[in-house]
Amino acid sequence: MNEFKIEKGVPIPTKRSKGSLLWESFLKMEIGDSVLLGKKEAESLRSTVLRKVKADPSLKYSVLVRSESKTELQSRVWRTA
Repeated sequence: MNEFKIEKGVPIPTKRSKGSLLWESFLKMEIGDSVLLGKKEAESLRSTVLRKVKADPSLKYSVLVRSESKTELQSRVWRTA
């Protein structure tokens, strides 16, 4: 069996997910505001908002996602509530 060195006091790196960064941006939006995102980012934001609202029903947020281009590589996300 290989031995390994146990280290103490090494800080845990803070890695932020795309979902949390998108959520923070979403919180700055007002009702009726929109952002143009890549399709994956738009779906990630939609999923994040739905998950947060389901976890805390007191949150009154909702989104609308629609494809923006003919190639459907971009989607527009509106804050609707």
